[in-house]
Amino acid sequence: MTPKHLSEAADWHLRLSSAAASDADRQGWQRWYEDAAEHRQAWDRVERLKHLLAQTPARARQTLSLMPARMERMDCGDLTERTEGMEPADRSDTLARASQHQPRKRDRRRALTGLGALGAVVMGGFFYRAWTRETSSVEWIVTGAGQRREWTLPDGGHLLLGPESRLGIDYSASRRMLHLSQGAMQLQTGTDPHHRPLTVRTRDGDVTPLGTRLTLVQEDTASVVAVQTHAVLVLPTGTQVPVRVDTGQRLRFFKGGHDAAGPAGFADVAWTRGVLVAMDQPLSQVLQRLSVQSGMPLSCDASIAGLRISGSFLTADPQRSLATVADQWGLRLERQGQGLVLRPR
Repeated sequence: MTPKHLSEAADWHLRLSSAAASDADRQGWQRWYEDAAEHRQAWDRVERLKHLLAQTPARARQTLSLMPARMERMDCGDLTERTEGMEPADRSDTLARASQHQPRKRDRRRALTGLGALGAVVMGGFFYRAWTRETSSVEWIVTGAGQRREWTLPDGGHLLLGPESRLGIDYSASRRMLHLSQGAMQLQTGTDPHHRPLTVRTRDGDVTPLGTRLTLVQEDTASVVAVQTHAVLVLPTGTQVPVRVDTGQRLRFFKGGHDAAGPAGFADVAWTRGVLVAMDQPLSQVLQRLSVQSGMPLSCDASIAGLRISGSFLTADPQRSLATVADQWGLRLERQGQGLVLRPR
């Protein structure tokens, strides 16, 4: 991996962070991300740098954020010095030509500011070299719709990754880190002879297992951890005090906070056993979840999308599950291409 890869990753991060980001942008990033291992490594470095910068003191972030403006003032000062002693006509011509290039420079610096201090750090060779020396490469595991993968970790731990999930395994000489960037996982921790700390990092915060079996699901706006054995510590992003979650409990957490811990149930581990549990959810949402778990395209007529559905569904046999729903609600189940669709009778 080179500074060029990090620069590309920073550019993609800026583009996807914009409110104007489109589906085409996200598809373009996906192609870039999957095109080379160096791209995936660079993207992970950018994500981790962003996380580190989020935890830096406010004064340091403010100083870094002012770098583009200071750079622009330095350019103006340098240009003034370089034109000292010129004839008035020559000096005016030089300043006029230089001003034509300033908008592009300002746009670039605004881009770095928009990315936050991250852009400046990524583009700095010193930070790149220091980060490269002190971190290990990340091995990514990715699943598609309907796929589950089991994995034995380097410390002997056991991992089950749910459908449409992405997880990075990042073990170094001093620590063990798992990055859940999408989807769901179940982890049975192993015994590390080197006693390195283990952390599971998500978009919403860090989970530290304490000799544990747990499930962790990253939803649209929050993450949910459920503990089957022993305990975990959860530190939501932007907070200072970790929350302990014990056997039989679950916790929903998000950036800046968390809900109260409550009792875990079968629904938290159902996906590991090929079952989807729905509790008073809209039919369209149930079908979307079942489609991800089964790998089969499932849909319904818009007129019945809001029906509230409860029940357990076998992900290995979605046709059987939806036939039951159709009988209960007086609907028609039809084949549509490679998938199924529910319609009113």
